[in-house]
This record gives sequence, structure tokens and C-alpha cells, in this order.
Amino acid sequence: MTQTSPDTPSGDTVADAEALHFIQAALGALARAAISYGITHQTFASMSKHAFFDEARQYAPLKGKPNSDSRIAVLTGLSRRDVRQLREAGPPEPPKPSLNWRISQQWSSLPQFLDENGKRKPLPRTRHAGGEVSWDALVESLSQEVRPRTVLDEWLRLQLAVLDDQDRVVSTDENSHLKRRGDETLTLRIAAQMVNEALRIAQRSPQVSYQQPVRGLLSCDYGHRMTHTSAQQVYLAATHQIMPILDDLNRMIVEFETLDAGKADANYRVFLGVIYRYLEMGNEPMLMLDDSQPA
Repeated sequence: MTQTSPDTPSGDTVADAEALHFIQAALGALARAAISYGITHQTFASMSKHAFFDEARQYAPLKGKPNSDSRIAVLTGLSRRDVRQLREAGPPEPPKPSLNWRISQQWSSLPQFLDENGKRKPLPRTRHAGGEVSWDALVESLSQEVRPRTVLDEWLRLQLAVLDDQDRVVSTDENSHLKRRGDETLTLRIAAQMVNEALRIAQRSPQVSYQQPVRGLLSCDYGHRMTHTSAQQVYLAATHQIMPILDDLNRMIVEFETLDAGKADANYRVFLGVIYRYLEMGNEPMLMLDDSQPA
């Protein structure tokens, strides 16, 4: 019989420590994003409290019954008073896409803003120079509350666009309406949705038939113990091969959204996305364990 020393953590303890490490890294990323958006700790804490309550309401219900306030309090550590207040308050309003996101999506999907290769056209800065196919027209079609020049200054600061010698706004990112240069927080909402969907899909049966459409699929490729050059080559290959596909799909989505607007059964959504990056091992926890380490 194998003896275990008091200093040797149990399997559950190891798993808990790894989970805490992963959650701590995720919280660090969220904190950076919150600071970038000007979200205070008080607001962040309130959002976290509501998230705990919302998830605990549906978490492992006993005998098929909704979780009571007492059980939610046990699961989350919230007081019963807090649980009652959260229940009475109802769900928070869903976040709305930012203006920059909507501008980027329109510029990369509407035909009048695309060239013959499906790439973003350089846009004359003013309506006087470009009419309805101009930067001013694009911004004003989405918001009347901010000046197009103010938005442009922010895009120039973030290096999302440059002005050429003809006073045209030129996108510096021709591959995707999802990517942000110099500001990682724009994709936070998308990443959060992707993580949520991935977790839901991963909990389902792995038996999938590709002959019939299914509600959700999760497919991941994960590589480790590669040199920087090799990891970079995989990353660049993903960029060149995947982003044109997402751009085509985005244009299809915009087309169907237009065709289906106002239809009684237009209550379905499609969520497609890709997360890819390469980094030095050990800098942050991964979704998969290093298989070279002892179990």
C-alpha cells in the first residue's frame, strides 16, 4: 500500500490549486480590462456578486427544483439578504456593442465600403470629399452623439487607421473587424462569450454527427514545447487561413440580418469565433496540462 506523506497534496487539492491559479490569471486580465474602461472596484464587485447569484440559481438543482435562497447562499457565500435583493432586482441589462466595434463591423461588411477584393476601402475623411462613402458618413450612420473627428482621433491613437496623403482614412487591419491594435480590451466581450459558449459545449456529449447541423461545436488545437519560430509560424498560418473565412462569414451574417429583419421567427443567433495566440510556457495557465509533468 502506497503511503502518502502529510506534505503531499491530494488529487482534489491539486485540482483546486490549479483552478485557483487559472481563475486568478483570468481575474487579473479582467482587472486590467476594467481599469482600461474606467470601471471601479466597487462596480466590478457588484457585477461579480450578480454573476455568482445568477450562476448559482441554475447550479446542480436538487430534485429538479429551483435553488432556494438558502442554497444559493451556501453555494456562493452571499448573505441571504444579498440573495433576496439580487432576486428582486432582476437581471441586469445586457451590454451593448461599443461604437468602435460597430464602426469596424460596418466597414468590413457593407458592400459600399469594400473594394473588389472584399477589403476595406480607404475612406475620404469628410462628406464633402466622399459623400455617403466617407468616414464622416460611416460614423454618423451609427451615432449622432459624437463627432466623427473625435472617433477618428481615437482610431489614430490606437493605430487602427492612418490618414494618407489624400486625406483618406486607411484601415491598418485588413484581415478582421475583431482585431484591435494597442488595446486588448475591445475583444473582451467577444472572448467572454466564447469562453461561456465553449464551457457549455464542452459539457455536452462528445458524440457529434457532422452529417446534420448541431447547436454547438467545440474544436481546439493546442501545441506546446515548440520553439518561438515554430509557434510563430503556426500563429501566422492561422491568421492567413482563418481570418478571410471569418470575414466572408461576417458578410453573410450581415446579409441575412438584413433579409430577416422584422420576421416573426427571427429569434436565433449564431456565434462564430477564433482565439489564437502564442506565448512562452509558464506565463499563464493553459486549458490543458503539460503532459510531460507527473500526474
